[in-house]
Amino acid sequence: MRVFFRHLKKPARLLSFCIIFVSIFPFPLFSKSPSILGFWRTIDEKGNQKSIVKIFQQNGKLYGKIVGLTEPYDKDGKQKVCTKCKGEEKNMPLIGLTIIKGLRHNGEAYVGGTILDPIFGEEYDCRLKMKGENLEVYGFIYSNLVARMQIWIR
Repeated sequence: MRVFFRHLKKPARLLSFCIIFVSIFPFPLFSKSPSILGFWRTIDEKGNQKSIVKIFQQNGKLYGKIVGLTEPYDKDGKQKVCTKCKGEEKNMPLIGLTIIKGLRHNGEAYVGGTILDPIFGEEYDCRLKMKGENLEVYGFIYSNLVARMQIWIR
């Protein structure tokens, strides 16, 4: 290798060295971090998939909409709706329901918005954070004193 570098002019030698150095040592600086945008599978406490949520950006904020359910119909064969929700979400079909609203990026997480639990019809303060390839989803009540966390997967 030393013989190879000796015959090159200084700029070419420097360029060759840089190419070899970068190819040998991985740099987190050059790696792209996983995007929070896209489709996520929600997993319950027992490890069962419950739904698919699409996280998207609108006007600089993040939102999440249910786009699929493991069990989309109730025992009578009707499409599941948010019976316990309040306001405009009341009796809306779960598929198509926006459950994450208004999150903004604060450097390491997405905060400042809410998440709706369609089972109980309750809305909580929300925080989303990437952990490797997974998404940590936090719902807070009582000014962040009590939290519930789920791991969503791609």
